Amino acid sequence: MKSLTSNFAKLTLPFKHPLVLIGFAIMLLFPVYDFMLEQGLMSPLALDQGHAAGQSISASGFWLGLLLVILGIARQYYTLHAAAKETDLGIEQRPVTDSARISDIVQTLLPDHHQDLQARDEQIKALTEAVAAFSTGHGIDASRSELDAALDALAQGDTALARDLFIKAAQNPMLQVEETAQAYRNLGALVYFDNPEEALQAYRHATQLEPGNAESWNQLGHLSRRAGYLNDAIQAYNTVLALGEQQADQQVIACSYGNLGLVYQLLGDLYFATDFFIKALNLHAALGHMEGMANQYDNLGNVYLIRGDLNQAMEYYRSSLRLDEELGHNLGMAQDYHNLGVV
Repeated sequence: MKSLTSNFAKLTLPFKHPLVLIGFAIMLLFPVYDFMLEQGLMSPLALDQGHAAGQSISASGFWLGLLLVILGIARQYYTLHAAAKETDLGIEQRPVTDSARISDIVQTLLPDHHQDLQARDEQIKALTEAVAAFSTGHGIDASRSELDAALDALAQGDTALARDLFIKAAQNPMLQVEETAQAYRNLGALVYFDNPEEALQAYRHATQLEPGNAESWNQLGHLSRRAGYLNDAIQAYNTVLALGEQQADQQVIACSYGNLGLVYQLLGDLYFATDFFIKALNLHAALGHMEGMANQYDNLGNVYLIRGDLNQAMEYYRSSLRLDEELGHNLGMAQDYHNLGVV
């Protein structure tokens, strides 16, 4: 019974095309018009003056309606045939990209070395979201075959096609403001390492479109710090802090503290840097976020190394190493061993 219903639905699908419906409406309208003329339901004046024209319209109207029905059915059958052909070729029905493949692509796009582990973690998150967009196709005006081609290229480290699709999405006037901002964030994440200036502009657009999005401001802060625009970085991170406080999001607040500490360290203000790192450490500890704690221990070790307090620096590096070992965080352990070697 279910199969019969499904087959019947497929057979009737061509008759649901708008052209078919309009054609049927026209074909029904003019017989009604003829009937009104024959029954004398129209005024004699209208009948005398418009009878010949009415007959002509009625006859041509029927054929116009029939033509529209035929065109609609033909169009719908063509669409269904094309969809079936793509299914046979494995285009439309290609399985959605799984999380393992997305993770592999992200690792391909990341550089081998990244000194700031917190920024790396945040970039992994942003890149994962950008790559996943090609799996769902949400907010991207492209066919399934184009989306899959972009994913295949990304798997080889080629970002050109994906970049073009994100730019096209960001310039699409039909998207909602939030979707346009997401397209700019995805673009920024994609070109973050290859073209930091383009990434900076992309995140700047995202903050203008969606000023309440902490992720956009955070990435803008990273890129400003990376480019040496330290005052801009402080402003961006302070915005992240304010948004975190408004939303009572302790994780966002903790990240903003850590990032502000890094900027003040670059400025040579070790007092403020230490204060921000300790605030971040305490919040991560309260949240039970061991990876965040390890990053802040590492940051504090760097500050005390600069101060020349080698014993305190070593203690912080060892605390970071213990947490990274417990987490099985190989990249963090490698950084910890390097820092201990420097001490």
